[in-house]
Amino acid sequence: MENKREKPVGIMGWHQMYNFGTQLQITALTQVVRMMGYYPEVIDYSPTKEMYRIKKNMLFAMLRVLRRVNYMKNPEYLSDARRKIFDSYKKEYFCFSDKCEFSSELYMLNEQYGAFVCGSDQIWNPYYGDDKYFLDFVENSSKKIAYAPSFGVDSLPNNYVLNKYKRLLEGFNEISIREVQGQEVLSRMGISDVPVVLDPVLLLDKEGWNDLLDLQPLQRDDYILCYFLGNIRKYLRYIRKLQKKLQKKVIVIATRNKDLKLPFEIYDEIGPKEFLLLIQGASFICTDSFHGVCFSVIYQKNFWVFERFEKYHINNQNCRIDSILEILGLEYRKKNKRQFKCGEIQVKWQEVEKKLVKLRAKSHSYLQKALQSAFMNTNKPHIRITNSCCGCGACKSICKYNAIQMLKDGNGDLKARINIEQCVQCGACKKVCPFREGDNLKNIECARYYSFKSKRKEVLMRSSSGGASYEILTHLSQQGYILYGCIYDNEIESAVHKKVGKEELCKTQGSKYIHSDTCNVIGEICRAAEKLVFVGTPCQVSAVDKILTNAGIREKAVLVDFICHGVPTDRLWRRYLYEIKEKLHTHQNVNVIFRKKKYGWRKRVMFIEGKEGGKYKRDSTGDLFYCFYNQGNCFEEQCYECKFRNKTAADIRIGDYWGNKYKSDKQGVSRVLSISAKGNHIIESIQQNACINEFPVKVFFSEENPVNPVKPVYYDVLLKDLEKQIPLKKLKKIYCDAWYIEFLYRIKDFILHM
Repeated sequence: MENKREKPVGIMGWHQMYNFGTQLQITALTQVVRMMGYYPEVIDYSPTKEMYRIKKNMLFAMLRVLRRVNYMKNPEYLSDARRKIFDSYKKEYFCFSDKCEFSSELYMLNEQYGAFVCGSDQIWNPYYGDDKYFLDFVENSSKKIAYAPSFGVDSLPNNYVLNKYKRLLEGFNEISIREVQGQEVLSRMGISDVPVVLDPVLLLDKEGWNDLLDLQPLQRDDYILCYFLGNIRKYLRYIRKLQKKLQKKVIVIATRNKDLKLPFEIYDEIGPKEFLLLIQGASFICTDSFHGVCFSVIYQKNFWVFERFEKYHINNQNCRIDSILEILGLEYRKKNKRQFKCGEIQVKWQEVEKKLVKLRAKSHSYLQKALQSAFMNTNKPHIRITNSCCGCGACKSICKYNAIQMLKDGNGDLKARINIEQCVQCGACKKVCPFREGDNLKNIECARYYSFKSKRKEVLMRSSSGGASYEILTHLSQQGYILYGCIYDNEIESAVHKKVGKEELCKTQGSKYIHSDTCNVIGEICRAAEKLVFVGTPCQVSAVDKILTNAGIREKAVLVDFICHGVPTDRLWRRYLYEIKEKLHTHQNVNVIFRKKKYGWRKRVMFIEGKEGGKYKRDSTGDLFYCFYNQGNCFEEQCYECKFRNKTAADIRIGDYWGNKYKSDKQGVSRVLSISAKGNHIIESIQQNACINEFPVKVFFSEENPVNPVKPVYYDVLLKDLEKQIPLKKLKKIYCDAWYIEFLYRIKDFILHM
């Protein structure tokens, strides 16, 4: 394909699925955009986890189990051979952007594209929700175009989703929708006058498809083609009736494992091109697929479409097909088990084609005008450093023009703010941001893996687990390193990073499950001349790594991070402290220990003591702060997009050694991942101070339950409620999962890691 990067357009859609319709609609959209004089690139983003989390209840758990059981009974058919055919197809017909895994990487695309188009398919389906398909990473709203996205359903599950979608859609310059039912959903959000346009595959006629994919027209019409994404067995007797009437053989495109055993001719190892060839050569098509209907229309093949979903199915997607049938006047082609008659075989294609040509022209016109409008807007907003700021302060410390301040946002969390008047756009801040490109990150799969337990009882009692951090810092202090670590400052009731001497080293011991302010120490580290060691979260360590690398002194430092599950927003911590003080009948500052080792290292007992003598003690199963923390429903926003789960800029990563291996240990054991040669040397140097056992690094991945917190759909509402004077106990009932659901998920994790 011609590699001409004039008028670049980013296409945001589902390209990762091994589904014929999904691949072909992306193909069509990129082709039409190219024909309009632009250079389209498919944004290489694939969701790696569930993106919306709703509050779980027993019904939710049961439905999820039932869906999983049904899927396991008849899973999707996807062989290595079919996967390779699809991958080869994408390589031939798609131009991809650089791979983007996280929101911060998508945000950098603002500097590359003149317009962004999201569409088509069910990218706005609330049960597969992902904000990125609403182009939430695009800075300039005039560059955002929604072409024919689908909700997939005719109503949203609750007001949380409705309000979230409404907020996400407010930033769009142009919105169109694929289904009439989607138009009604938008209307309920107060978004009116949204045009219904055709799915991208319908923007090309059959000659356009044949030319694009170099398909040679087939003259065969001796078979009935069956393409079912759901359970074809529900409709076998009707297919047999049709077979008997037409006296044609039946060909089935396998989409489920059980399809391979059907008593028909089966096509399994095929890709999108072969799919269209089978459509083109059929005399009649039976399908339950939206795109099966679309291509039947494009190639003017007589068809029946069957209901894939029962009427009251929680994720009923029948409205997609109902809409296109209604638009084209083909409602009579729909069949179901309750009401089945062979009826009329022939479709009056002349009438359908008239409607299709008119709709095609309207849809082309909409997309053309939307793209023209996006490129006519030459206003360039001041691009932020990142949309995933962790408040580390690296950008502020590096800026020579004092154009950056670290200010608290509405949630009380530190974020970088640029003074546009003083900024000269030199780009220095971007070079040290941990969420920008150019990271010196190493994959922890290449690490050496240890269990670690200090031999000193007093160290163990002050540490959260095995004392690894303290022993490492003590050793490096003796080697002349300047130490920077996190302490909980009772005077400001918050965590902060400080330069610590040997006498203060004990203050760095123990977990602090809140954000630590690193702004001041990173400023010091910028000017450091001595050897230093820094311990912090993976994002903080990445910032320090970049600062030191930028200054050419990285080799002087030892960087230690820890296994981080996320940092709750400061709003939760302030609300929690307020209620604890009420319980202790004090307005003075209190002393906080996040994990009181005296009560066991696995229990995670929160211990808070007032200066007037009152005490609060509760383990993580009953403490309200831990309740929200454990469920990860109000972390700082960047924690839901953490790029450091399996990568690090550190020399050493530490954490608690959970799991069965040391379940009988009463004093605590740490796990240590040595990432670099420097890290290996340090571990070897402190062998005499600890019991250290090495294991293959694959043991870490089998034992450690990876925590990928999912941002709940009610996130914004929860944060607003935390600001109000609503007791946490009441908010827990509203926003936290029932104890028995959490218990069930713990049992599941236990079984998986036995």
